Amino acid sequence: MQSFPGLFAESMKAMNAVALNEAYAGQTGEGIRLANLVLDI
Repeated sequence: MQSFPGLFAESMKAMNAVALNEAYAGQTGEGIRLANLVLDI
């Protein structure tokens, strides 16, 4: 079983993927802004 920090890192990766998917799908400018904020672009 993974440690808590490992699980936390995995959930962060999943959230990054969701933010990127929203940005690339062009849902809203908010999705792109969120992706930039999360990924620190």
